[in-house]
Amino acid sequence: MSYTELLNDPNWYERFGDLPYGRTYAVSLTLKQRIGDLKLDEVYLEDTVSHFFYKMNTAVFGNAVKRFKKRLMMFGCWERTDRYHVHLVLERPERLNHYEFTDLVRTNWRSTRWGYETDKIEAVYDFGGWVGYIQKRRTKPNGLLASLLI
Repeated sequence: MSYTELLNDPNWYERFGDLPYGRTYAVSLTLKQRIGDLKLDEVYLEDTVSHFFYKMNTAVFGNAVKRFKKRLMMFGCWERTDRYHVHLVLERPERLNHYEFTDLVRTNWRSTRWGYETDKIEAVYDFGGWVGYIQKRRTKPNGLLASLLI
């Protein structure tokens, strides 16, 4: 199933549950809140996450991202409590072990302009629980749909 077909499925996020145990990861990443005179906003945040998704895909699939539209399955939401941060669900490629994958996530996140050092990356043990957690509405000032990152 292609990435576009996946997103056209109304229950697309449930496909993560079809991955073998240990291949779905819960990822929480923080962002720098300021760079010089620039203050982080939703536009910079979404651009940063989009850039991170692109870097992850090209690191795993290389030129096949452009030629064959190969993509990792990933989605998430951004939140703002005391600082902006994102919660993601990422597919770990079968050819990478846990340590290689977490290193790839950290390296690619920190290489983005707004990516910060604080992160939490672990295998998902309760997919429904993690998806429920990242979709909580109380920390989404513009609503759940506005904070969705695909």
